[in-house]
Amino acid sequence: MGLDIAVAPGAYENYVGDEQTDERWEREDLIFVHNLNGFKDRQDGMMEGFYKTTGITHKLHLSYGSYGHLREWIAERCLGMTLKQIWKDPCGAEVSIRKETGEKAVGLVKLLNYADNEGTIGPLTSAMIARALVDRRESILGEDEWLCESYEALIEAFEGAADSNGFVVFC
Repeated sequence: MGLDIAVAPGAYENYVGDEQTDERWEREDLIFVHNLNGFKDRQDGMMEGFYKTTGITHKLHLSYGSYGHLREWIAERCLGMTLKQIWKDPCGAEVSIRKETGEKAVGLVKLLNYADNEGTIGPLTSAMIARALVDRRESILGEDEWLCESYEALIEAFEGAADSNGFVVFC
């Protein structure tokens, strides 16, 4: 049990439909794009439904507790905030971050203020998150090896989705 974070390359422009059939759910070349209501903007304008992909790549598997720890660590080390501060007022957090670090780091709020159980992040938002992670990379130097490896895996996932016109899938 836990969270998988995977890249579905090439899926952005390959909409198949929204009818949920057993056959579609069983196909390994399809992903179901969806998000909870508060996070629909992460789909980058794509409709909810099935999209054809060239295959799921780059899986990062974490327990929910480990992912929570990773998110808290990113919030504190990269943004100087707690997750609770970000969750309480994500718009205020973005404004504060823009004032202190510029536009690049705002992508981290898109990642940290996101459901951790399921959802899909499109290539435009993935690029924003990847830029933010890369920009703040120096904040994590010398930290715990597992945290650094997980941080680098997030960069790889979001860069992979952005570069391949794909999605990052949380499942």
